[in-house]
Amino acid sequence: MSLPSTISIFVTLAFKKALEQSKLVPVVQPSVDVKSVDDKGIEFTFKIITKPEVKIKKYKGLKVKAEKVTVTKEEIEHEMGHILEEYEETRTKESGALAKGDIAVIDFEGFKDGVPFSGGKGENYSLEIGSN
Repeated sequence: MSLPSTISIFVTLAFKKALEQSKLVPVVQPSVDVKSVDDKGIEFTFKIITKPEVKIKKYKGLKVKAEKVTVTKEEIEHEMGHILEEYEETRTKESGALAKGDIAVIDFEGFKDGVPFSGGKGENYSLEIGSN
C-alpha cells in the first residue's frame, strides 16, 4: 500500500471518529490539510461546513395571507407538454416513413455555388421532422 493511500485511510477514519464524537453534521465534503507526516504520526486539520442552527420563535398564531390563483386549462396543458418533453424517450423506428415529430439523425454539408461554406457541415445532427 502506498503512503498517500495509507494517509487517506487514516484521515478518513479520523474524520469519521471526530464526527461521531462531536455530533457535527457536515453538509459538504470537508477540506483536509495534511500538515506533516513523520515517524511520530500524521498531523492534519479538517475544515467543514455544518448545517446552521435555526431557532424558530413566535411562529404560533401567525396569520398567512394566501391569494387565490386561477389557472386556465390551456396553461395546465402547456406546462404538461413541457413536462412530457422533459421526460420523453426516443426509440428507433424499425420501419415506415418518417412522420411529423420523428427525429432523424443526419449528416449534412451545405454548399454555395458548388463550394462548401463555413459552419454549413454537421454530423449526427438530430432533426425533428416538421420542426422548421
